[in-house]
Amino acid sequence: MKLVGLGEKIDDLQPFDSEQFVHALFAGLIQEQPAESAEEEEANS
Repeated sequence: MKLVGLGEKIDDLQPFDSEQFVHALFAGLIQEQPAESAEEEEANS
């Protein structure tokens, strides 16, 4: 999938971002990581 329609007009087509799409689907279930935890995980990788 390359484009997603966000409205009714041709100008409402936007590039499809799979990560953003999944986040929007599960936004109520996904808890954001605190900035410190995310930084620690990146440092440990």
